[in-house]
Amino acid sequence: MTTLGHAVTDPAIDAVVVGVEYDAGASARGGSKTAPDALRRVAASLFAPRSDRGMWDPALGRRILDGIRIGDIGNIGDVVQMRNGPVLDRLAGAVEAVTAARKLPVVVGGDHSITHAVVRGILAASEGAIGLIHLDAHTDYFRPARGDWRSSLHHGNVMSWVAGEERVERIAQFGVRQRVDDDPEFGSKTVVWGGRSSIDADINDLLADLPAHLGWHVTIDVDVLDPAYMPSTGTPVPGGFSTHELIDLVCRLVSRRRIVGVDIVELIGEGEGAQRSALAAADVLARTLDAALRPSADRPTGTASSSR
Repeated sequence: MTTLGHAVTDPAIDAVVVGVEYDAGASARGGSKTAPDALRRVAASLFAPRSDRGMWDPALGRRILDGIRIGDIGNIGDVVQMRNGPVLDRLAGAVEAVTAARKLPVVVGGDHSITHAVVRGILAASEGAIGLIHLDAHTDYFRPARGDWRSSLHHGNVMSWVAGEERVERIAQFGVRQRVDDDPEFGSKTVVWGGRSSIDADINDLLADLPAHLGWHVTIDVDVLDPAYMPSTGTPVPGGFSTHELIDLVCRLVSRRRIVGVDIVELIGEGEGAQRSALAAADVLARTLDAALRPSADRPTGTASSSR
């Protein structure tokens, strides 16, 4: 645990965790504001938080997060929630500071509308375009949205607002399977690997939809997992990934692209099934960070979206 000021000035810190106690953008079941502390409660059973050596992973035959230091600045939120209120501006400011310090922002929500603030923060501290790797049961997208996001942003249309950002060049969506009444208006920015189609796909086919010149923000809505693995979320949809399948997919993608941010959202941290859901989410997050921060010969460097 540390402060934002220390996290952005300590050269030994590689990534900075920000918890967001916010679920005013949820349209169904609330409670995702409890997720940051729920993840912290279960993390000790998965990882030794005080070790700089990471931990030995017998499944991989190596240490994960070896030599990586992660600072956690705690939670931001309001006692009385205001939809699309100041908490999202504080989040954008924190992400901007972390990005400008050339560290990886890791945001734990909260409902999915917080991703808009995360993207705003990354763009404010960087140059050039970025892309999003979006893992979700829902597209959260209809058409690019611009204008007054405070009046209409919510967790079900967040990708419309993200797509409306001029410097977001590509949104690659994986795991989408929710049926909808209207055909979404997909454009040149958006590509969808629906359902479980990405699991057995050739990695080169997947990477062809992730331009190598971009820095990539990874946004993980936990309902991309099947409800058997993730019961504690607001809008579960049958037919999703297993925890193992999601981790395998994310690590294949993230290890081959330059990652500029990570968020994980829509976990409900209290109630029936919350503990095993938090365990699954924490495992996905730890392995995503390992893939993002571990040196890889397959990862492009020198992208146009470097921080200022």
